[in-house]
Amino acid sequence: MAACADQNGVIRDPRTCGFDPASMRCANGSDQPNCLTEEQIRVVRDEYRGPSDKDGHGPFDGGEPYGSELAWAGWVVMPAADAAAPADTYGAGIGLAFLNEMAFMPNHAGMYSLSAVPFTAAMHEQLEQLGGIYNATDPDLSAFAANGGKLIIYHSWADQAIPPFASIDYYRTVVGQAGGLPTAQSFSRLYMVPGLYHCPCGQPVDGDPATSVQFMPQLVAWVERGEAPGAVTLPVTSQTTGTHVASIGIEPFDPVKPAANNDGLNSNYRYFFETSVYKPGAALWCPDRGQPLICSRR
Repeated sequence: MAACADQNGVIRDPRTCGFDPASMRCANGSDQPNCLTEEQIRVVRDEYRGPSDKDGHGPFDGGEPYGSELAWAGWVVMPAADAAAPADTYGAGIGLAFLNEMAFMPNHAGMYSLSAVPFTAAMHEQLEQLGGIYNATDPDLSAFAANGGKLIIYHSWADQAIPPFASIDYYRTVVGQAGGLPTAQSFSRLYMVPGLYHCPCGQPVDGDPATSVQFMPQLVAWVERGEAPGAVTLPVTSQTTGTHVASIGIEPFDPVKPAANNDGLNSNYRYFFETSVYKPGAALWCPDRGQPLICSRR
């Protein structure tokens, strides 16, 4: 937080931060609770950066964002005395259940453990074979807009479960598909919430700073009265650092605006599959008619 947050203890955009965990290296190879060992530095760097293959390509667009650290417990890390860790974390449980029970047809029950998941282009391509069933990645919302639909997307800048960079990449493609930001914002908005963890469901400690998040009034006003949402003010319920503030104001996010170019671990991602994943017509539709599963694109 000292490296990334502003004077009010708020990380407005983790991509602007260049924090390196090596700045907290323990002296003389010691292992103390207020510093990091070489192995811990490596692990934390990998968490911030996210998975990559041997060529440095990311099979997902992003890793743990700066500011999410207090939400890692239980999701990706467990106490040192937990012999089952990290296989008993929420992240491992959800990820492995998907790979073993849902990602392939027929399923691969019991095939994958944490050490057996290949982070490769080939694995990504295998996942894409049924990915159209699960992935909401189609940027063509023209039919939705033509029928008067209004969409508000929000994502947490400190989301420890789903990296926020994915929503930015998706909405950038929505903007491109719509023909530019003004057209896209005629029916949609993206809000990036500073400090918020995965969801506003753990009040009063759902983030740092923790905020009371609610976008339903803005959506109702847009649909029922034609009042397009602008800046939104979120009340702050608690925070750990900085000069405490009563609220945080956020503007609709422009995904086309260039991101910070620095050496931070949340910067300069190279998501190898962005153009193939965020494209129209990727959805698969599979009528429930028993086995074998027959799917088509429409």
